[in-house]
Amino acid sequence: MGEPKLEMMDITELQAPQLPGVTIQNIYFDITPARMINIWFDENQMHHYSQQ
Repeated sequence: MGEPKLEMMDITELQAPQLPGVTIQNIYFDITPARMINIWFDENQMHHYSQQ
């Protein structure tokens, strides 16, 4: 099966300060299969999955 492929995203969306000796990475690590998600939250609201 192998290791899951993790997605690297733009570090600017983190708005993290640049620090000496620190490498910033924005790695998306959630590999939950979509079929297992019924409800999710974002910055604004709760979302419900509904099949139509």
